[in-house]
Amino acid sequence: MSLRRTLAIGLVVVSAPACGGAAPPAFPASAPPVAAAPPAPPRRGPSPALLAHASFDSDLELVVYADLGGFFKTTLVQSLARAILTTAQSALDPTQLACANDVMAGAREVLLAGKGPSTLILVGYDEAAAKPASCLALGSATPATIPGAPDGYRIPGGLVAHLPGLLVVGADESVAQALHQKAPGTTPAEITLADDQYLAWSVKADGVAAKGGLVMSADHFTLDFVGDLPEILARKLESEVATAKAATNLPLLPPDQATVVKSLLGAVRVKRDGKHVEAAFDLAEPVVDQARDLAAAGVMAVASVRKYITVSKVAEARGTVRQIARSYAAYWEREEKVAPGKLAKPKKLVSFGPVPKAIPKAEKYPSTAADWAPWAVLSFSMDAPQYFQYEVVAAKDGKSADVLARGDLNGNGKPSLFKLHLSVDPKTRALALAPAIDETDPEE
Repeated sequence: MSLRRTLAIGLVVVSAPACGGAAPPAFPASAPPVAAAPPAPPRRGPSPALLAHASFDSDLELVVYADLGGFFKTTLVQSLARAILTTAQSALDPTQLACANDVMAGAREVLLAGKGPSTLILVGYDEAAAKPASCLALGSATPATIPGAPDGYRIPGGLVAHLPGLLVVGADESVAQALHQKAPGTTPAEITLADDQYLAWSVKADGVAAKGGLVMSADHFTLDFVGDLPEILARKLESEVATAKAATNLPLLPPDQATVVKSLLGAVRVKRDGKHVEAAFDLAEPVVDQARDLAAAGVMAVASVRKYITVSKVAEARGTVRQIARSYAAYWEREEKVAPGKLAKPKKLVSFGPVPKAIPKAEKYPSTAADWAPWAVLSFSMDAPQYFQYEVVAAKDGKSADVLARGDLNGNGKPSLFKLHLSVDPKTRALALAPAIDETDPEE
């Protein structure tokens, strides 16, 4: 049977009415139109006020944009607000706490763009809700005249230009260029925000080309990263995440914290193809569970930061005590040798009074040249503010001495003590330093 006849018989069978029934409905002449897909929600980006002072050159190394106003209004942040403020009260001093409160109340958006030292930061905020003074005080700001700005400040490393509802922060040249920009910048696509996204960033520098962001929704909290890294770094990232996720126990953490960390590690994923890496921290859970897990992570992070800060402060005492001891040894050697092969008459070790007079309490003491003047023979002084009081106490017989550091890092009135012992060899008259520092309550 020919193909044409087969098709004809088939058409007859399909079109013939069923026995004893009505003819089937005819096929429509054309298929109904497919409904158009709903338009994608508009993406968000820097406001015109920020773009008026932002230029996006093709050689920018880093661009970051954050919708702070939206971020602080999310259900997750609102549910964490009390814990955040409680933590802030215990972790920050009054000036820092005032700044944190102002940021949460008045900050609306922040844009960071630049290359190396020419990086510029633009902060948009609600003048009615917050003033910049509390945060500027943290940068040791002093009033400065800046052409093009009604109000300005000098801070370490640059300037802050204060315009209505806007802060322009950066090196002198970057701020001047931003204030006198003739045309508004065009927002790079990499930092426009999709629905439920509150942060986006892009970096292109030192062999890295990557982008990422933060998404917060009713059922997801996601920090993501996608881009190219130097392959050795990409391999290391993949390996370290895999090792951490495979660990059966975390002996350095208490059991309750280890459980939280294991749960959070389960939300981390890394996929690598050569130097290309896609990574994310994705909590796929309701907001109430996001708040629980992130609060637990925050508590551990704050504890870790506090520990790091304390260790950094303690390092000042350890390093300075050893430096004073070395300076004392050099001074002793200079004073002992009056001629080649000859020693001076027996001499005693002497004391050097405390600097400052009182032990600093949970703050740095900005010592001056006058404070260290009595120590001039040691050729020792400190230029930077110090957390500890330093002193050299010699024994009455002058045959030994202790280099001391005393501090009160938490301000509770219980001091810490660091002591390095010095002693004079009775035969050679050489000054010997103890091999280790004796420490009492070092983190107090």
